[in-house]
Amino acid sequence: MQARILELLEELQREMGIAYVLVSHDLSVVANFAHRVLVLRHGPVIEQGSVEQIFNHAASAYTRELIEAIPGRHEVAVAVAV
Repeated sequence: MQARILELLEELQREMGIAYVLVSHDLSVVANFAHRVLVLRHGPVIEQGSVEQIFNHAASAYTRELIEAIPGRHEVAVAVAV
């Protein structure tokens, strides 16, 4: 169900040029859906940048911990690096 919803959102984005603010704890979805990422911790933004910057060159230890917690994270890193 989640995959179908994300497909529909991507289709609308392509067809209508709309933007989304996606709030998610699922960083694998973020890696495959977002263009820019903001990482928040207890409210404040602790890091922001492109998907490539955040997932391949995270500056914050907290961000790196979140990325390390992604199941199958090696596949996510490869997808982002392309």
